[in-house]
Amino acid sequence: MLGGSPTAGKGYGYSLYVIGGTPPYQNWAVTSGSLPPGLSLDQARGVVRGTPLSNTAGQTYTFTVSAADSSGQVSPNASQSQATYKLTIGG
Repeated sequence: MLGGSPTAGKGYGYSLYVIGGTPPYQNWAVTSGSLPPGLSLDQARGVVRGTPLSNTAGQTYTFTVSAADSSGQVSPNASQSQATYKLTIGG
């Protein structure tokens, strides 16, 4: 689960992080699943932010994310397990 509970119709923001590699991290991307409508992933900073749409209340969204470090190494790579995130939108 990501930090805090997003609420439909209210602003939300959460910074993702990487363990290992060489900062700064860049090219953040959702690799599977999807973010709730109204939220987006800042590809340069790894921040999930926005305002969940009102029709998302009570729904759970599951997604995985990748990022590249300053040397271009993408995490997770084939030998690493992906971190799965879940967001349940409050109403």
